[in-house]
Amino acid sequence: MAKYVLMGRYSSQFSEGMIHTPQDRMKVVEPMLQGFGIELKEFLFIPSNPENDFVAIVEADPNNEMKLHGGVQMVYASGTFEKINAFRAFNSGEMRDIFQIGHDGISSFVSARQGAGLE
Repeated sequence: MAKYVLMGRYSSQFSEGMIHTPQDRMKVVEPMLQGFGIELKEFLFIPSNPENDFVAIVEADPNNEMKLHGGVQMVYASGTFEKINAFRAFNSGEMRDIFQIGHDGISSFVSARQGAGLE
């Protein structure tokens, strides 16, 4: 399973519903995520952040990433969010492997300056 960071800003429609009837939305969110094969690891509200109202850490099968993004688009279409983004997150070992791939490929790289004969 791969980790993803979800961040977003709620719409005024969401705030209106919550002010009218305060509720624990995790009772709705968790089963919905599970329907997309996504496991919620942590959900935090960040109300004083100027860009986002929440951040969530989820796990999903990286071979089925389109399902995760389909779920993101579905909740965006609901009008609950002004914006919502999903980003793949990597742990230290995974980033080391990513840098190793870059390291292994650098010998075949030719910069634009080298290609122009300036280096």
